[in-house]
Amino acid sequence: MNNDELSRTRNTNSPHFDGGFVEFVNGSILSKEGFISGSLGIEDGFILEMTKGKAADPAATGIVLPAFCNAHTHLGDAFIRMELSGTVEDLFGPPRGLKHRMLAEADEEEVVAGINDAAGKMVRGGTGSFWDFRESGVDGAKMLYEGSLGTAIEPVCLGRPKAMEYDAEEVSSLLRVCDGLGISSMRDWPYSDIQKLSLDARRAGKAFAIHCSEVNREEIDKALDLKPAFLVHMLYATDSDLERCSDANVPVVVCPRSNAFFGKIPDIPKMLSKRVTLLLGTDNAMLNAPSMLREMDFAFRAAKLQGDVSPAEIVRMAIRGRKGLSAPDNSWFQIGDRARLVVLDMPAGKYPFSAVLRATEADVALVWLGEERWQRQAREPRRQKPPERAPDRPRRGSRGSRRRRR
Repeated sequence: MNNDELSRTRNTNSPHFDGGFVEFVNGSILSKEGFISGSLGIEDGFILEMTKGKAADPAATGIVLPAFCNAHTHLGDAFIRMELSGTVEDLFGPPRGLKHRMLAEADEEEVVAGINDAAGKMVRGGTGSFWDFRESGVDGAKMLYEGSLGTAIEPVCLGRPKAMEYDAEEVSSLLRVCDGLGISSMRDWPYSDIQKLSLDARRAGKAFAIHCSEVNREEIDKALDLKPAFLVHMLYATDSDLERCSDANVPVVVCPRSNAFFGKIPDIPKMLSKRVTLLLGTDNAMLNAPSMLREMDFAFRAAKLQGDVSPAEIVRMAIRGRKGLSAPDNSWFQIGDRARLVVLDMPAGKYPFSAVLRATEADVALVWLGEERWQRQAREPRRQKPPERAPDRPRRGSRGSRRRRR
């Protein structure tokens, strides 16, 4: 294993690890007021203390953040590895888009292996949870859970019926195994069927979510009448649409890299100016690596093309939602939180949020998810440059010593 890889470990050799002793991470720690220099104390998988002093023998040192929440994924298509081209409808439109055709032909082991690979990549990049729109009915939900096993990542599964039609019995079965329902869009379904899906989810105490205004503007009142937990994309939303979302307290998940593939990017500055609560997702795994570090970097650059946005807001978009679909906005550490965090091995400097946007997976020193952790071996010190040798004297007979002939 090279020094940039993360190994899974419980660090039982630590002098602090003994089923009740406190372990620490040091560095620049994200609090409600911003980053503070200090340490987090962790005991039995929970954050016990946050102090401005540095602890001896920490598990890791660097920029310390809550583990990221990838708020919109489709991991079921992670097994599809090919050069892609075409429109949203060509690739993802149900039921004849490329993704759906390949899912119909794939065997279960292939799909589960793709999900497991994507989930592992997310963990190694500092992601602790993800919200997945899962196709293929109850079978699809089971594949998502199986693919996530052994990674310590927490999936939120938003399932959907296998066919593009409402079946009360199938929906009831879905809601017994899923955290809610996630539907492609209002243009793909009869609106009356979507209303039934939304109502069934809410009656079961589960979430309902839907893509909205991804390829054209859709009626925001009809979308909000469905009482969604959140909307995805909103690329073609008007100012009024965004204001309605803000008034209804309905968050929006944006996926800039995915949208850019089709020639459009979300107007993050405008959304923020309308006081819309924003989260960040990586969308389809067949299209994008499920890396929140890459997504943050791209989101910031895309937003700067359309206005002004702070690095802090982009970072918080990647953390917001870490406590679940119905949890209040909480993108910082609090005493009593479960220990689900990432440590970036890089100097914070005066602008730690900007530093986070420059991070790559190679900078991830530690991912701590409850009782499990993934830790990179310490970086080797840089080799000193060897002393320069004196230039060799030209050898007899070489061009440099050859006498000019007369």
